[in-house]
Amino acid sequence: MTKYINHNNLLPIEPIGPSQEKAFKAYEDDKNLFLSGAAGTGKTFILLYLAFKSVFNKEDEAQNMIFQELDTVISRVGQNSKIMFSGDTAQTAFTQNSDKDGYLNFITILSDMVEFSVISFGIGDILRSGLVRSYLIEKEKFGIKQLDA
Repeated sequence: MTKYINHNNLLPIEPIGPSQEKAFKAYEDDKNLFLSGAAGTGKTFILLYLAFKSVFNKEDEAQNMIFQELDTVISRVGQNSKIMFSGDTAQTAFTQNSDKDGYLNFITILSDMVEFSVISFGIGDILRSGLVRSYLIEKEKFGIKQLDA
């Protein structure tokens, strides 16, 4: 017998760590989410889990979108819908500061909106693997900084 995935038969997922707890709490408080931070912290996992639970728009890897693209996406969100952006400023494909600034400016705008909760994930929130955490710590020691918003 085929069992289809829908919001009624999802197993409950519990947040791991304080940043994930903030994200789950903000979602429960009916906030839209902007999650930013290190690789392996569970941003995409949260995004996919919540997408199954409701009418939900998701934009992963938002650090690779210019301001005009982010602006277009957010201006298409319908009534009774939520949107979640996730990204990692340290993994941007942009080389021009003006393109990177669009992402940071977008975060600043959302930070001032009551409908949004902007949550930053740090190296301490990494859950994917010890290898990812070690790599990012050594990368910072090498002089390549994590540019969390």
